[in-house]
Amino acid sequence: MTCVIMANGEFCTNKITLNYLKNADFLIACDGAANLLLANNYEPNVIIGDLDSFQNLKTKAKIIKVKNQNTNDLTKAYKYALSMDFSDIFILGAGGKRDDHFIANIALLFQYFKLKNRFNKTINLKLITNYGEFFIKNTDFTANSYKGQQISLFCLDKRAKFSSQNLKYELNNFNFKYLNSGTLNEALGNTFSIKNHNNKELLVYLNFN
Repeated sequence: MTCVIMANGEFCTNKITLNYLKNADFLIACDGAANLLLANNYEPNVIIGDLDSFQNLKTKAKIIKVKNQNTNDLTKAYKYALSMDFSDIFILGAGGKRDDHFIANIALLFQYFKLKNRFNKTINLKLITNYGEFFIKNTDFTANSYKGQQISLFCLDKRAKFSSQNLKYELNNFNFKYLNSGTLNEALGNTFSIKNHNNKELLVYLNFN
């Protein structure tokens, strides 16, 4: 089961993001994002947030008002999604409009990544914009790619070390001295692999065509 959470940022404008939206088994709108979804003929299953932006348009969606101002609407939506048995949760619309919101939403991935759903299952979580996708890994992994795909890696822990295979600029027990130390790399083929030597959290960005 795949859940898509639509945040109230830039709406989907390309085939990749629109396919995520069209193929969602369950669609959650963060407050005012429901206005965009309904205007584009997408009916959410749930609309959640403090509802200060939702325009009360005609909808069959379940509407949930959560007044808690200590968390943003995206967090409210994500925690709601965790109450169900989803294997994949994809966040759309988290970029655009305000750069500070976008940075905050990326930072939230580090919090969300640690959470399991109520069935104690780990979630395949991605934040997807019109330009690329972000996800976090804390183990060795192999990811699909294409030759020439632009890839950036970010790590907040200066003690972490990583090695790679099939990247233009290979990592060999690489240490992230600065946050941008692993950016602007490139895939050499249909996959690339990362060896996480001490299981630290790595934020991965894959650019679309």
